[in-house]
Amino acid sequence: MKRLFLILLFGGSLLSSCSKDDPGNQTQNLRWSRVDLTGAKYLVLSESPVSKSTGAPSDVFKVDENGNMTAVVFYFTYDNNGNSLQARSDVKVVPQTISSYDGGQYMLFHDCDFRDEQGQSIHLPHYVGSPNFLIRRKDGAVFHIPYSEQDKFPATNSKYTAKVDHNGDLFVCSSSGIISKVEAKDGQTYLRQITPNGTGATQFMLTDQTDVLLSGNLSGLPAISDNTFRYPVYGTVFYPNGGFESIQFYTPPGYYEDRHEHSESTLFQDGNQVKLFECHTVIRDPTIVECVSTITLGIRDVNFSTTPPVTLNNEYTHSKIWAENRYVSSWWYSAAISCKNHFILTHGGRYSPENVELLVCDRSDKSMRIVTPTQFPEPEVSYGEHPLEERMINNTLFYLNTTTRTIQKYDFETLTYSEVQYDDSSIGQYVQLGISLGYNAYIINGVRNSDGRSVVIEIDHSTGVVKTTVAPDERKITELIQLN
Repeated sequence: MKRLFLILLFGGSLLSSCSKDDPGNQTQNLRWSRVDLTGAKYLVLSESPVSKSTGAPSDVFKVDENGNMTAVVFYFTYDNNGNSLQARSDVKVVPQTISSYDGGQYMLFHDCDFRDEQGQSIHLPHYVGSPNFLIRRKDGAVFHIPYSEQDKFPATNSKYTAKVDHNGDLFVCSSSGIISKVEAKDGQTYLRQITPNGTGATQFMLTDQTDVLLSGNLSGLPAISDNTFRYPVYGTVFYPNGGFESIQFYTPPGYYEDRHEHSESTLFQDGNQVKLFECHTVIRDPTIVECVSTITLGIRDVNFSTTPPVTLNNEYTHSKIWAENRYVSSWWYSAAISCKNHFILTHGGRYSPENVELLVCDRSDKSMRIVTPTQFPEPEVSYGEHPLEERMINNTLFYLNTTTRTIQKYDFETLTYSEVQYDDSSIGQYVQLGISLGYNAYIINGVRNSDGRSVVIEIDHSTGVVKTTVAPDERKITELIQLN
């Protein structure tokens, strides 16, 4: 009997010691409501100094205008039933990764863990099974994503499948092609499907004119940029009242014995106006190596009314005769650029970087002319899957040449090229982990060789002035996101 008592006593002491660190012993009746992003210019995901030994997830920091890096504060002001509580800010939210949607207007915190001030895990029953959250930048509001909805959000940091309209509403396109409007309320997100069943899109446009959604049915071909659809044979317009309309943008040319005809179309946005670019080539007597090609270019407005049908109106036309066999298929339209007095389509460069051309469309007299930007040799104006959107600010194309410490710029408003020199030698040698273009500066995420500290380097692309932020506590920065 005495032996049995000792065994039970010993077992009880073991159970007591094990339950001390059991997350279930730290269950909290809390719901996350807000994150303080006041003054945040960048959001940083940074490994804890002890993460190498404990495997602890990353901490979230913010960087302000002056380069100060401080820990983000999270507020918990409700219980599991939605009742108000005295705000608590002693709980940390530690996501595995962060996705930024449409320039940081919304952020998605993936696979979050909750921890107390000592770094111990906290169990929040309200979020069991789906620790994913949508953060609204403008007010720091937090919305929980239910398990049934989380696969409808794009898993990667992409502005090509998630967009915010002029009302601040978020639309997302899932991997299955379903477009949904995110309706966030009462601390939770609800997705209202916009596309009817059986109709999907690889990506979509948002128009401010009538709040319509425009998706491309691209004959199996992918869209090639943020505001451009190549080969949009068919498309679908989704109206605010829930209606939709399928339209055919152009008819492929037929077959002729005495000539080759080739047509290509591109759907793009010029500011708030959606336009359709059409390019038609006729090659006479294709059996001759040197022959005459006639290329006709045209741009039509795509007009949306509050109710169907969509109308296409002719606006710009241009024709050019080439004394060579030139197919339109070599013109890879990459982006539309809206300027004050004109708008531009870029083409060429994908397979022939030296043959980049700009199609400049004048708003005043409706004329069209082709311009070759000979002063911008590197990088090519049109190159890559998404060539321009990630390298443009205010109609200016940027390139950071770290070899010559030069910022190269091409201004599409004035069609001029310029350079800005910078000097980052005061930082010492460092390893670049990532480079992104900000609204006022280039942002480099790197590790300094001298002490192994993570650094955030800002290079003003107007003046070349360099500013450096050093991460505290030898933390390694794993992600750097710019906020609008």
